[in-house]
Amino acid sequence: MDSQYLLGSVTIPTAYQCRNCGSNDLRELGFIGILAGFFLKRIFHAEITTRISTSPKKRKLQTLSAPLQRLLGRLHPPGVAVEVQSCQNCSFIQTKFPFADDAISRLYVDYRYYGTGDIGGAPRENSIKLMEAIVTQGTTTLPSERNATAKTEPVKVGDGPLHVVQTNSEQMFLDIKPEDVVHMPHYTGDLELTEHSAGSLTSEAYMKRWNRENETLADAAERASVAAAWLGGRPYPKDRLTNAWTLVMGGQFHDLIPGTATPKAYEYAWNDQSVAMNQFGGVLQSAADDDDRRGRSHQ
Repeated sequence: MDSQYLLGSVTIPTAYQCRNCGSNDLRELGFIGILAGFFLKRIFHAEITTRISTSPKKRKLQTLSAPLQRLLGRLHPPGVAVEVQSCQNCSFIQTKFPFADDAISRLYVDYRYYGTGDIGGAPRENSIKLMEAIVTQGTTTLPSERNATAKTEPVKVGDGPLHVVQTNSEQMFLDIKPEDVVHMPHYTGDLELTEHSAGSLTSEAYMKRWNRENETLADAAERASVAAAWLGGRPYPKDRLTNAWTLVMGGQFHDLIPGTATPKAYEYAWNDQSVAMNQFGGVLQSAADDDDRRGRSHQ
């Protein structure tokens, strides 16, 4: 048995094993695991804070810079890095130093949606067959990591350390008992995805501005075109308006207009907005000129 020693409420092993399969073949990944503030307080009873200086001048500077520090803290929240290991035998990822059971929630559960991803479709037939095999602990062919269409040998699934159930999103919360809730951390505030979408109300302001300008311009172009066609002038330019709207609606994709797409993506998105703006503007100008000519001819 490996020798161990205690650090606070955490037992620290002097020889490391995979906590999933027991293998000693571990790879050190370094300090890449980040502990959230509430987790740090729960485990070590410690908080990250700013030390108040004993110098009056420094305290004054701390007071003046406090609003900026709070803003930067929201953009880059402080955290504590912990060492992480990966098992070369079973690919299990673990912290180098285990946390005591009474310091964490002890609920090893997670919920995952499966299906076709961001395009909004239902699960495909092969996804459903794979899930049925996992739930019933049957056999199935798994997709190849390098070639999704490659044929592989059937393997048994669903008999690993994880128990998988297929159910609705409410069931996980119904299964959590009141005695388990008392061990869970409590959170107050907005549940933002700070690593992805924080600041999406203000990021890429030009993209938001051009989207709104195109919507307004499109409305004016459509109204003027309807009036021109109703007065017996030029026919309604359906194709030009449809093409322009297609460009604008492409920019309304959920990563582009919030400002969370890659910088390269905006080079194309800005171009689409500009082309659409010229299209709407040209339709509006043509319809307005036609209405004006017909108005003068009836005077």
